[in-house]
Amino acid sequence: DAAAILKYLIKYFNININERKSDIMNVALMVGSDVPFFLIQKPCLAQSRGEIITRLNDFNLDNFKLLLVNPNLHISTKWAFENLNYQIGDIHESGIKEVKDFNPSAKNLLQNDFEDIVFSKYAELGLIKKELLEFGSEFSSMSGSGATMYGLFNSNESESLKKAFEYYKAKNYFAFIS
Repeated sequence: DAAAILKYLIKYFNININERKSDIMNVALMVGSDVPFFLIQKPCLAQSRGEIITRLNDFNLDNFKLLLVNPNLHISTKWAFENLNYQIGDIHESGIKEVKDFNPSAKNLLQNDFEDIVFSKYAELGLIKKELLEFGSEFSSMSGSGATMYGLFNSNESESLKKAFEYYKAKNYFAFIS
């Protein structure tokens, strides 16, 4: 929401993005750690507090459709971070820095650290991930700290995508295809 407001203000006040990029990103970071990421609207790797952003120009999802599913749950981001049991100053290494493009065979690099914690409290989300894969998604994960789940379906699998979408709509879940 904050990124959308900033984008509106930039347009409304006719701010030259190229000249003021640094200022815009600093304001975005003050508003929230993930706001600079959402201003870019391209696949990126965000590090540190969100101020170190690397565009992933080869991360192409053109051959995929995305199904978002939320079973009308809200997960407190504060609760999720507290339960990660990371200490301030801890360095948590992951393989995510190695990701340059989407490769379904390298799913282990795209692991969401929040899933174990959140799924242990909200088993329904783990079930949705499993179901999305059973419906034929190439990859499924939780978005951020939850509770929205997503599945990436190959564009050639439109019937599987449609079945999954209809299944979750029939359960009165939020479901959206992008």
